[in-house]
Amino acid sequence: SYIVMPFITVPFYLFSILYKKKNKNFYYITTAACLLFYAVLFAYVIYISAIHINTRATAQIYLSMIFIFAPVIFIIPQRVITFFLLLCSAVFLCISYQLKPLSVYILDQFSIIAAFLISHGTAFFVWSLRLSEDDMRRRLEYLSRIDRLTGILNKGTFEEESSTYLTMWKGNEECTFLIIDLDNFKKINDTYGHIIGDELLDGFGHNLLQLFRANDLIGRIGGDEFAVLIKNISSQDIIQRKAAEIKEVLTSILPQGLNFEITCSIGATIHAGKSTTYHDLFQKSDIALYQAKNNGKSSCIIYT
Repeated sequence: SYIVMPFITVPFYLFSILYKKKNKNFYYITTAACLLFYAVLFAYVIYISAIHINTRATAQIYLSMIFIFAPVIFIIPQRVITFFLLLCSAVFLCISYQLKPLSVYILDQFSIIAAFLISHGTAFFVWSLRLSEDDMRRRLEYLSRIDRLTGILNKGTFEEESSTYLTMWKGNEECTFLIIDLDNFKKINDTYGHIIGDELLDGFGHNLLQLFRANDLIGRIGGDEFAVLIKNISSQDIIQRKAAEIKEVLTSILPQGLNFEITCSIGATIHAGKSTTYHDLFQKSDIALYQAKNNGKSSCIIYT
């Protein structure tokens, strides 16, 4: 009878491998497949624990073990696995009552109840571990995408999300791409130290989040360079007004008693109509930024 077990397990293992390769992740299908595996497994164990002629005179062992370790095999919602274990318990105890001696049936009854209770402790422990792992994974994923100093997108993530947005361009949309460079920022580090410089960058990044909408993309692309992709905006007046707000924010967070000027230069590109790429918008905005710096800094130039 035990030789049959590999023939039960292998098809489900192959199914899980093939299903994973197709990059599908449908909750109901995977849950149904797990429950089907459990149903076949429990049916087999019930057979060798109660129905098979050689086991009718002895108390079951294997079903209790399956009860305890079932929550470890697959992560299934607690209410679902509880209902499933209760159903299997009822089926097994009915068969045991019909086919086994009363003394053996009583032992089966106690062992199943104990295994059922222990399985819930196992399930709680496993769920706690998985939730902790999931929280840690999400935290690490978040940290890998965010610039830790400023709390905005890092360079790689900003480029990735901007490229994704532009790839889905429908042709009737518009956007504006900004590159913001802090003028004379090196003097902050040289005069006040890197701690004050980091505090300035931190404050500037967090204030940029307040200036723009939640669906706009804001990233730090260099030491003192920032970039913003403003969606569905193509008005030069709005861009110049936003540039003025950015300069006001920078002024408000500067250290007191500066004997030199810290400003920001902004290069902007307005795009509408046909599709484009991240590198194209970046290159145009970079050209505009270069013009802004050549014009005496502390200005916003829109690429034409």
